[in-house]
Amino acid sequence: GGGHSQFEQEVINYVTGKGALVVAAAGNGGSNEPIYPAGYAHVLAVAATDSTDHRSVWFGASSNFGPHVGVSAPGSSIYTTFKQPQYATLDGTSFSAPIVSGTAALVKTLHRNWTPEQIAQQVRVTADGINQLNPAFTKQLGFGRVNAFRAVSDTSSPGLQMISFTMSDSIGGNNDGSIDPNETIRIVGQFKNFLHATTSASAQLSTTDPFITVTSGSVALGTVGTLQTVANTLTPFIFQVRPDAPENHKAVFYVNFVDGTYLDYTGFTVNINATYKDHNINNLTMTVTSKGTLAFNDYPDNFQGSGFVFHRGGEDNLLFEGASMAGTDVGHIVDAARGETQEIQDTDFSSLKRFYFLQSAVSDQDGLSIFTDTTSGSNQVGLRVNLNTYAFKNAPDDDYIILKYALVNRKTTPITNLRAGLYFDWDVGSVNNNVARYDPLRRLGYIYDTDPLGSRTYVGTVLLTPNPVQFRAIDNDNTTPGNPWGVYDGFTKVEKWEALSGGTTHTQEGPGDVSFVIGAGPLSIAANDSLVLGFAVVAGTNLSSLQATADAAKMKFDS
Repeated sequence: GGGHSQFEQEVINYVTGKGALVVAAAGNGGSNEPIYPAGYAHVLAVAATDSTDHRSVWFGASSNFGPHVGVSAPGSSIYTTFKQPQYATLDGTSFSAPIVSGTAALVKTLHRNWTPEQIAQQVRVTADGINQLNPAFTKQLGFGRVNAFRAVSDTSSPGLQMISFTMSDSIGGNNDGSIDPNETIRIVGQFKNFLHATTSASAQLSTTDPFITVTSGSVALGTVGTLQTVANTLTPFIFQVRPDAPENHKAVFYVNFVDGTYLDYTGFTVNINATYKDHNINNLTMTVTSKGTLAFNDYPDNFQGSGFVFHRGGEDNLLFEGASMAGTDVGHIVDAARGETQEIQDTDFSSLKRFYFLQSAVSDQDGLSIFTDTTSGSNQVGLRVNLNTYAFKNAPDDDYIILKYALVNRKTTPITNLRAGLYFDWDVGSVNNNVARYDPLRRLGYIYDTDPLGSRTYVGTVLLTPNPVQFRAIDNDNTTPGNPWGVYDGFTKVEKWEALSGGTTHTQEGPGDVSFVIGAGPLSIAANDSLVLGFAVVAGTNLSSLQATADAAKMKFDS
């Protein structure tokens, strides 16, 4: 299903390193969006074909496709074991993947010392080409339809793939790491040959995307031995982005390999003109978006963004969801947190200026985003939000990111009884053993893992401005006796208002899957006036280091 997980990717990496090839069904949604585990690196994703080698289409469904698919296999009218009466004829990529798994197992019996990647490439490159039969899905149904006999008998082919790449906008762009309109981008790839050695191989970058122009797309690779890796460091691929490229546009590229009669490719997708970026100048990496969310731009899939990573803690992402919230009463709440169901976020904020990095004037990495609640319907409060973000390289300021929210009253009348804050659903180590607490001295909400074998990292958020504080610890699955509500069943406007306006009377939850809201209020903003709220997102290796970081953030903000 949907939803990228770094933890699951690490499982894939681990078992691949142990010698196991992971084969996964591409899915039956008729989409080119990756599902998982098929979308993970080191996984051989399998699309479905019918008896005529066309992409499978069933009643109300069809095979997924895309540049991440490695190979296709029959997936229409497959006679297979089933519950009573024990056999049935069924459809789907779930019936294609086992055919590929079986073929891979045959290859393994003949080449017991081959790596999983070598087995996957052997299955791919010996497949029969079906692009001519599926012109609308060229290079999106994998290399072809699997051919078991060729997979075990033909070992003459190379197996070139681009296993990784880096992109840079340092020469023809603003050097912020994002691919933006009117920029020139350089790609340096790592190319590995998994199978038979090449003699005079070359690689070409191509795309049919209307907003991309490839200006330098060919590199000679020459002889590349089995399991050898080469790079185009001295002759990088170069492409230009048109100035009218839309926001969050996904451009599909292919690196095409040629060596005599051998033809192959690696497909990949690049997000162009992204409305989110990663603060990454210090010990933290945190994604900030243009719509009032933190950590990710595509909740709950959580693929667009890096979440929140504390590099000194050694873990990967620690933040499942972060979101801005504001309201004046239960009928006027605007936010970007999960809504009536936890599968969908509320979208009360719309972007006026997408998040970007300024020439750093205050910190080592200054960011800015502007969004408004004009599209929130009857919930509208009347706010424009100017979000400035700051990150510093050097200790003691290298374990936090400051978020400065300027709340602007767009109305001609005052806004009164305003509460505004942030929602954080942290996931630290053993998630079901997390505890949420509140430090009143520092006005710091924080979460840590109580599992003795779990994470030693502490994470939290501190209110930096001298406003009346609001804090609400939340038991997400609502299992604690006496706890009135959780968020597994959705986060209603009533619950959001209670969290924003209830003071600091509910200051601890857990152990369990927990989250919290931290904010300020009541506040008043005169017509056409504004006020500033400051927060810092902080991390530490224990409680005392977290508190010291919160103190450093407060001192920096005040200065």
